[in-house]
Amino acid sequence: MSDYDKENDLPPSYVDAGYTGTQSQSEQKFQGSLPQPSVPDTVLATETLIYQQPQPSIVYVGLPIRLGDNPAQIMCPNCRASVLTRVKYQSGVLTWLIAGGLCFIGLWLGCCLVPFCVDSCKDAEHYCPNCRYMIGRNKKL
Repeated sequence: MSDYDKENDLPPSYVDAGYTGTQSQSEQKFQGSLPQPSVPDTVLATETLIYQQPQPSIVYVGLPIRLGDNPAQIMCPNCRASVLTRVKYQSGVLTWLIAGGLCFIGLWLGCCLVPFCVDSCKDAEHYCPNCRYMIGRNKKL
């Protein structure tokens, strides 16, 4: 029979093409050069395999916290400890506006510096006493 069967328009059969069903020497050599999977020393058929479900990861959602002028009992988002915050007062926009207003009125002879001495006129920054992380800020303006 010829290489190509003209009647049925089919390619040659395996027998006609000379295929014997065994691998050639080059194919065997190629198969030998591939890394073969290693089998562990223990017998897997006698071991009991236990599937453990992956643990869900905990996601902390930071909600905005309204902090006032005074120390607050809160859980620190950095070290996860329940702490009473340490408050540091900073001069902010409101402090400067009050001082400017007092100067404008005519109290420029030292009375305009009073807002810089009063903590309720200043912005309050809350810090964790354990890790010194700034938890939040209470701005007046």
